[in-house]
Amino acid sequence: MDSNPDGSVAVFSIHPEYARLIASGEKRVEFRRNGFSRPLTHVVVYSTSPESRLVGYFEVQEISRGTPEALWDNHNGHSGISRERLFDYFGDEEEVIAITIGSC
Repeated sequence: MDSNPDGSVAVFSIHPEYARLIASGEKRVEFRRNGFSRPLTHVVVYSTSPESRLVGYFEVQEISRGTPEALWDNHNGHSGISRERLFDYFGDEEEVIAITIGSC
């Protein structure tokens, strides 16, 4: 396999309900609290317990940084998560990441 100096692959642990929404195309953005040390081109989806297995992957279309409120305003229609659950996940983070999901 050739290495890709312009990007990298990450494995994300994602709760099964959200992994299913990504696979179905209903969830088109994945939120994260932290950024990445290298450009990210693909994400491998690991569905957490009780599935505990790799279930797919997706191309990264775009990565946005901003306040939780700004990213929610931009992506809530296709986020697959409620505002309350998302803001619980973000905690007191001031800047967070939204990853727009490309092809699966």
